[in-house]
This record gives sequence, C-alpha cells and structure tokens, in this order.
Amino acid sequence: MLKKVKKGGYQISLGMIVGVVFAVIILGLGISWIVGTMKGIKGISDSALEQAKTNILQGTTDKATILKGKSTIKSNEKLEVAIVVGNTYSQPRSFLVVLSSPDLNKFEISNKKLETGLELGPIQPNEAGEVRFTIKPKKEVTDELKKEDDEAKTYTFEVKIYKCDLDTNQCIIKPEYLYKQLFFDFEVVL
Repeated sequence: MLKKVKKGGYQISLGMIVGVVFAVIILGLGISWIVGTMKGIKGISDSALEQAKTNILQGTTDKATILKGKSTIKSNEKLEVAIVVGNTYSQPRSFLVVLSSPDLNKFEISNKKLETGLELGPIQPNEAGEVRFTIKPKKEVTDELKKEDDEAKTYTFEVKIYKCDLDTNQCIIKPEYLYKQLFFDFEVVL
C-alpha cells in the first residue's frame, strides 16, 4: 500500500511538471506575439514621419506639418505629436518652435523646452527637421470634465515656427521672423 501512494504521488508530480512546461511555452509565444504586434502599432509611426519629411523635401506639401498619434485620447493617455519643418532657404537655418494654448498649464509636455520655445536646427537646405513630444492631461482636466458633466472636451494648440537670424543665429519671437503657423486639436474623453 505504501508503494502505491508513492507511485501515485510521482505521477501527479510528473503531470504537474508537464503542465508547467506547456504553460511556459504558451506564455512565451503569447508574449512574443504581443510584442510583435505592438512594434507595428505606434502613435506616430516612423514611416509616417519619414513620408512627411519626404513630402516636405519634395515640395509637395507646405513648409511644415504636424503629425498626431490620435485625435481622441482618454484622460490618462498620452498624445504623441511630431512637428516636421523643412528649410526652404538656400543655406542652413535654425528654427524656433513655440507651442502655445490657453490650456497649456493643464497638460504635461514631455519636452519642457517647448513651453518657452525649442530651437530646431540648423537644418540644411535640403533637409527636414523634426520635434517630437507627448502631451498628457493633468488631473485637473479629468476633474474639469467631471465637474461640468462633459464626456469629452476639445483642446486646440498653436504651433508657431520662427526663423532664426542668419548672422547672429539668435531666435527671436517677432512677427517678421514667423516662418509658419500651425494648429492642431485633439479631444480628451473620460
């Protein structure tokens, strides 16, 4: 009787080991599938950014463009944004990218320099430069939506791109230095 209990216990252990091995294999396959799928899905794909640069360099679009990952984000998500600026001048030039909005203080910007202006460049005449950043709503955006019983609210951001002085390479925010003005909007939902 003692041998039979030991033999039964041995069989259960072997079955458990086989089950654990299968579980690890399936988990590994599942994780590799998820990672592979997520690599192809980004807010702003590299191919979209390269296409925008190519379009600007070939002159098929404007001097600058904005690419957004999404148009609607949840109050706990981040919005990926890329600004692509093309140099239409005959020599290398620096640009200043300034992001503004009356609601700017309600969001966390991954590139803090953008709040006061980010210098981009110098960009060669036949090149496009890019600025990437993320925007994430602060808690007060969620509180504001709940307080006003809104399910969603649209926010508009303005991007002004200034050309920098060629002689001094100083970037000055003046109307005569304005190179391009762009707007983008997105919706935040609860």
